[in-house]
Amino acid sequence: MPVTYDRIASTTIGSPSTTIDFTGIPNTYTDLVISGYVGATTESGFLRIRYNGSTDSNYSNLTWYSSYTGAFPGTPLTGSGAYGNLNWQYIQVNTAPPPTLGSGFNIDIQNYKSTSIFKTSIIKYNNKKEVNMSACLWRSTDAINQVTIDIISGGSMLTGSNITIYGILAA
Repeated sequence: MPVTYDRIASTTIGSPSTTIDFTGIPNTYTDLVISGYVGATTESGFLRIRYNGSTDSNYSNLTWYSSYTGAFPGTPLTGSGAYGNLNWQYIQVNTAPPPTLGSGFNIDIQNYKSTSIFKTSIIKYNNKKEVNMSACLWRSTDAINQVTIDIISGGSMLTGSNITIYGILAA
Protein backbone atom coordinates (compact mmCIF):
# COMPACT_ATOMS: atom_id res chain seq x y z
CA MET A 1 0.00 0.00 0.00
CA PRO A 2 1.65 3.29 -1.05
CA VAL A 3 2.07 6.00 1.54
CA THR A 4 2.12 9.73 0.78
CA TYR A 5 3.96 12.34 2.85
CA ASP A 6 2.56 15.86 2.35
CA ARG A 7 4.36 18.83 3.85
CA ILE A 8 1.83 20.71 5.98
CA ALA A 9 4.18 23.40 7.29
CA SER A 10 7.89 24.11 7.64
CA THR A 11 9.95 26.78 9.34
CA THR A 12 13.61 27.70 9.45
CA ILE A 13 14.58 29.98 12.29
CA GLY A 14 16.06 33.26 11.03
CA SER A 15 17.13 34.50 14.46
CA PRO A 16 17.31 32.78 17.86
CA SER A 17 13.80 31.80 18.94
CA THR A 18 12.22 30.07 21.90
CA THR A 19 8.96 28.81 20.32
CA ILE A 20 7.62 27.35 17.09
CA ASP A 21 3.86 26.87 16.89
CA PHE A 22 2.13 24.83 14.18
CA THR A 23 -1.60 25.62 14.24
CA GLY A 24 -4.54 24.64 12.07
CA ILE A 25 -3.30 21.12 11.38
CA PRO A 26 -5.90 19.60 9.05
CA ASN A 27 -7.63 16.34 9.97
CA THR A 28 -7.29 14.89 6.46
CA TYR A 29 -4.36 12.53 7.10
CA THR A 30 -3.82 9.21 8.83
CA ASP A 31 -0.71 10.14 10.86
CA LEU A 32 1.72 13.00 11.35
CA VAL A 33 5.53 13.17 11.21
CA ILE A 34 7.50 16.08 12.66
CA SER A 35 11.09 16.20 11.50
CA GLY A 36 13.83 18.66 12.30
CA TYR A 37 17.38 19.68 13.07
CA VAL A 38 17.67 21.93 16.10
CA GLY A 39 20.50 23.41 18.08
CA ALA A 40 20.23 25.34 21.34
CA THR A 41 22.15 28.32 22.67
CA THR A 42 22.76 26.53 25.99
CA GLU A 43 24.10 23.08 26.85
CA SER A 44 20.93 22.23 28.78
CA GLY A 45 18.44 23.28 26.09
CA PHE A 46 15.72 20.67 25.71
CA LEU A 47 12.78 20.81 23.33
CA ARG A 48 9.35 20.69 24.95
CA ILE A 49 6.55 19.42 22.72
CA ARG A 50 2.90 19.98 23.55
CA TYR A 51 -0.26 19.09 21.68
CA ASN A 52 -3.20 21.54 21.45
CA GLY A 53 -1.55 23.80 24.02
CA SER A 54 -2.16 21.23 26.77
CA THR A 55 -0.22 21.92 29.96
CA ASP A 56 -1.98 19.18 31.92
CA SER A 57 0.14 16.45 33.49
CA ASN A 58 -1.05 13.88 30.97
CA TYR A 59 2.12 13.12 28.97
CA SER A 60 4.22 10.01 29.59
CA ASN A 61 7.32 8.70 27.91
CA LEU A 62 9.84 5.89 28.12
CA THR A 63 13.27 6.68 26.63
CA TRP A 64 16.08 4.31 25.67
CA TYR A 65 19.53 5.85 25.14
CA SER A 66 23.19 5.14 24.36
CA SER A 67 25.86 7.68 25.30
CA TYR A 68 29.27 8.33 23.76
CA THR A 69 32.22 10.45 24.89
CA GLY A 70 33.70 11.47 21.55
CA ALA A 71 32.59 11.93 17.98
CA PHE A 72 29.78 9.63 16.95
CA PRO A 73 30.09 6.98 15.51
CA GLY A 74 33.25 5.06 16.29
CA THR A 75 33.87 6.01 19.91
CA PRO A 76 33.35 3.82 22.92
CA LEU A 77 29.92 3.45 24.44
CA THR A 78 29.98 5.12 27.87
CA GLY A 79 26.46 4.36 29.00
CA SER A 80 23.10 3.06 28.01
CA GLY A 81 19.80 2.53 29.68
CA ALA A 82 16.24 3.63 29.92
CA TYR A 83 14.21 6.06 31.96
CA GLY A 84 10.57 6.92 32.16
CA ASN A 85 8.49 9.92 33.03
CA LEU A 86 4.85 9.77 34.07
CA ASN A 87 2.46 12.66 34.40
CA TRP A 88 4.67 15.26 32.73
CA GLN A 89 3.30 18.44 31.20
CA TYR A 90 5.12 17.87 27.87
CA ILE A 91 7.20 15.50 25.76
CA GLN A 92 10.95 16.16 25.88
CA VAL A 93 13.58 15.91 23.11
CA ASN A 94 17.28 16.63 23.74
CA THR A 95 19.00 19.15 21.48
CA ALA A 96 22.61 19.32 20.39
CA PRO A 97 24.95 21.42 22.52
CA PRO A 98 25.97 24.79 21.07
CA PRO A 99 27.05 25.83 18.51
CA THR A 100 25.98 22.87 16.34
CA LEU A 101 22.67 22.09 14.63
CA GLY A 102 23.48 18.39 14.79
CA SER A 103 20.42 17.28 16.76
CA GLY A 104 18.10 15.56 14.32
CA PHE A 105 14.76 14.17 15.35
CA ASN A 106 11.63 12.49 13.96
CA ILE A 107 8.33 12.28 15.80
CA ASP A 108 5.80 9.81 14.40
CA ILE A 109 2.29 10.50 15.73
CA GLN A 110 -0.24 7.76 15.06
CA ASN A 111 -4.00 8.31 14.67
CA TYR A 112 -3.66 12.01 15.52
CA LYS A 113 -7.22 12.87 14.43
CA SER A 114 -9.02 10.14 16.40
CA THR A 115 -11.35 11.31 19.15
CA SER A 116 -11.73 7.88 20.75
CA ILE A 117 -8.16 6.93 21.73
CA PHE A 118 -5.12 8.39 23.51
CA LYS A 119 -2.37 9.60 21.15
CA THR A 120 0.87 7.63 20.83
CA SER A 121 4.11 8.72 19.26
CA ILE A 122 7.59 7.35 18.66
CA ILE A 123 10.47 9.80 18.81
CA LYS A 124 13.94 9.09 17.43
CA TYR A 125 16.69 11.64 17.98
CA ASN A 126 20.41 12.08 18.32
CA ASN A 127 22.81 14.75 19.43
CA LYS A 128 26.59 14.86 19.71
CA LYS A 129 26.54 12.64 22.79
CA GLU A 130 23.54 10.31 22.60
CA VAL A 131 21.26 8.29 20.40
CA ASN A 132 17.72 8.06 21.80
CA MET A 133 14.32 6.57 21.12
CA SER A 134 11.18 7.36 23.12
CA ALA A 135 7.72 5.86 23.21
CA CYS A 136 5.29 8.59 24.25
CA LEU A 137 1.65 8.81 25.24
CA TRP A 138 -0.59 11.87 25.42
CA ARG A 139 -3.53 10.80 27.53
CA SER A 140 -6.18 12.76 25.65
CA THR A 141 -8.88 11.78 23.17
CA ASP A 142 -8.77 15.24 21.54
CA ALA A 143 -7.76 15.30 17.88
CA ILE A 144 -4.38 17.03 17.49
CA ASN A 145 -4.71 20.32 15.59
CA GLN A 146 -1.78 22.23 17.12
CA VAL A 147 1.83 21.34 17.95
CA THR A 148 3.96 23.73 20.00
CA ILE A 149 7.72 23.23 20.22
CA ASP A 150 9.76 25.39 22.54
CA ILE A 151 13.00 25.44 24.50
CA ILE A 152 13.07 24.68 28.19
CA SER A 153 16.00 25.00 30.60
CA GLY A 154 16.91 28.43 29.25
CA GLY A 155 18.36 29.63 26.00
CA SER A 156 16.77 29.51 22.57
CA MET A 157 16.84 27.53 19.32
CA LEU A 158 19.78 28.48 17.12
CA THR A 159 19.42 30.39 13.87
CA GLY A 160 19.11 27.86 11.04
CA SER A 161 17.16 25.31 13.10
CA ASN A 162 14.52 23.75 10.86
CA ILE A 163 11.30 21.89 11.70
CA THR A 164 8.80 20.45 9.22
CA ILE A 165 5.45 18.76 9.87
CA TYR A 166 4.14 16.20 7.38
CA GLY A 167 0.75 14.57 7.00
CA ILE A 168 0.79 10.90 6.04
CA LEU A 169 -1.99 9.48 3.94
CA ALA A 170 -2.13 5.72 3.60
CA ALA A 171 -3.78 4.92 0.28
